[in-house]
Amino acid sequence: MTSSENMILVVDDDEFQRDLIGMQLASFGWNNVKFASNGAEALVQFDTHGHKISVIITDLSMPCMDGPVLMRHLAQRGFVAEIILLSSVQDEILSSAAGLANAHGLSIIGVLTKPCSPNQLHGLLTNLHPRAASASTVRTAEVLTSKRLAAALAAEEFIPWYQPKVDIRSGKTVGTEALARWPQTAGGIIGPASFIPAIEAAGLADELFFSMARQVVADMVIWRDQNLHIKTAINMSMDSALNLEIPERLCQLVNAAGLHPSDFVIEITESRLMVERYLAMETLTRLSLMGFTLSIDDFGTGYSSLVQLTDGTQDRRWLCAAGQHGTQGTSHCPHLHHDWCQSGHGSDC
Repeated sequence: MTSSENMILVVDDDEFQRDLIGMQLASFGWNNVKFASNGAEALVQFDTHGHKISVIITDLSMPCMDGPVLMRHLAQRGFVAEIILLSSVQDEILSSAAGLANAHGLSIIGVLTKPCSPNQLHGLLTNLHPRAASASTVRTAEVLTSKRLAAALAAEEFIPWYQPKVDIRSGKTVGTEALARWPQTAGGIIGPASFIPAIEAAGLADELFFSMARQVVADMVIWRDQNLHIKTAINMSMDSALNLEIPERLCQLVNAAGLHPSDFVIEITESRLMVERYLAMETLTRLSLMGFTLSIDDFGTGYSSLVQLTDGTQDRRWLCAAGQHGTQGTSHCPHLHHDWCQSGHGSDC
């Protein structure tokens, strides 16, 4: 990689800091540098030069739009290059900001405190990950516009890649999970971490869910005709769980193909706190009553939200994974199912 072929975006509300970092970058051979005084200006630069930007060096505390908000917008735009956090805030806040970026699927290659050490900055840029230097990346802001995503969904460009689920004790395949992937005509595959946030931000989560569901159902019909009976998991965003029409639509799709809801696991992907709890409770409970198995996918932040959903519901088809989360024997969640239970290790599960 040569630094002249790549662009760095420096985001800081302090003009002196911007100039200082710019001079340091120039001394390292990085001459293609853009500057922004806050997150909003940074997004303008990104929307203009996104496919060229290899690294963003950003402060956290800025007017108009601060660093955390900027990172959320970058994730929604499918930013896949590297980020260096540079700030004078406390180490704990820097660490939390890095964790937030990771939760958004962003790549943090360094966390530096002001004043910036030239040696530290040079070391981070010298060890830059190859993906940030690649000029062939297709995951840019231009590609991931709402219009582009809607067109891709209409053309069913997103396809299922099947990942087998194996029983730990027997070694036998007990099911499969359909993972969304986006093949590109120019070559390469875009993974879900790059397009899911943008799809959810564009309000297209339902379209992705049913695009995947239609393809999975078609594949399962072929498998059935070949005498292969494999229970398959489909990921559903919590955004779709808030849509009260999902159960009927999904059940009609499955029944029309001569399949049964019990042939499917609906994996609830949830990395955000749930807001409209009762809408989701209604959707998930009805899916369970129809015979679909429900499963927590992003087991972490979503755990606490989904446990809230179960208060007052008694559908025993949902199995509790609390034992895997340090709360074994918890009485209020006997009906959440997690794939870890498939290994056969859940006593109360």
